[in-house]
Amino acid sequence: RSRRQRQMCIRDRYKTINKETESIYPSNTNTLNEKTHSIINKLDKHKFSSFLETQNISIDSIYFLINNEINNKNSLPYFIALLHELSFLDFLQEKHGTKTNVIKTLKEVFSVGERQIKGNINVLNHKSTEDRSRYTSENYIPQIKKQLAEIKKGVS
Repeated sequence: RSRRQRQMCIRDRYKTINKETESIYPSNTNTLNEKTHSIINKLDKHKFSSFLETQNISIDSIYFLINNEINNKNSLPYFIALLHELSFLDFLQEKHGTKTNVIKTLKEVFSVGERQIKGNINVLNHKSTEDRSRYTSENYIPQIKKQLAEIKKGVS
């Protein structure tokens, strides 16, 4: 094996061990990434934390999920799917009135283009004709449902 292959093998083994031992219920948010803090602060301008409290969902656990995905190249589709499964997109639509305003709000939160936000929201509707290979938020729904079930189980 080449040196690079050995390094990758060691890295992958470390990631596997780390995933098996890490808790989905962190005790505090001191270990959150700077980008995570930025997103959370922007979401909190739209009452994200108080929304989670009304849903009886552990705020720290949601922050932990966001933090785990923040450095992935395709983290936006995950975040859109997470907000959808939490029903926060519906909450924003009630608050802002139109889907266009929700998209503009999320554009500011995630610092990306409106088209990326719109495409990832649209593919969550099964009747949508959006390009599902480009906008992949629906692919994260099963993973997020499982994570939220674990979080809710831990809270109750």
